[in-house]
Amino acid sequence: MKKRIVSMALLSFFMVLCLSRFSIAEEYNFGDYKSQTLMTKAWEALGKNDLSAVVAYTNKCLEFYEAEAKKMQKKLKDYPKGDKAEIVAQWWAINDVATALYIQGEAYRNAGMNVLAKSAYRRVTDEFSFGQCWDDKGWFWRPAEAAREKLESMK
Repeated sequence: MKKRIVSMALLSFFMVLCLSRFSIAEEYNFGDYKSQTLMTKAWEALGKNDLSAVVAYTNKCLEFYEAEAKKMQKKLKDYPKGDKAEIVAQWWAINDVATALYIQGEAYRNAGMNVLAKSAYRRVTDEFSFGQCWDDKGWFWRPAEAAREKLESMK
């Protein structure tokens, strides 16, 4: 009898786990799954203060593009230089992964989850320090520098 109850409980747990993973995929539209699309959706979610959506979009970016971003980081000794089109085209993965982690940090900080915010900010500064993000106002900004400032203010 005990074994049957334990078996049923385990089966129920795994069913809930599987269904929750399915519902996450159904709940969020990842579009074409390109890093640029995921970052646009993450910024929009951050603007709406939707922590769950921010985490879904940024984690999807990390899942697909973090390995490529790490390769790019290893190639760099300084921030990439050139015109906007060149930097965006050549260094897309490191730029979007650094931005994803920065957005995560902001979302966690806004939610009062400072331990997670600091962890995301540290990943930007430690692992993807040469990423850049295009601002629609006409310039690149540096997520690692912004993350350092956030970490300093959170001491």
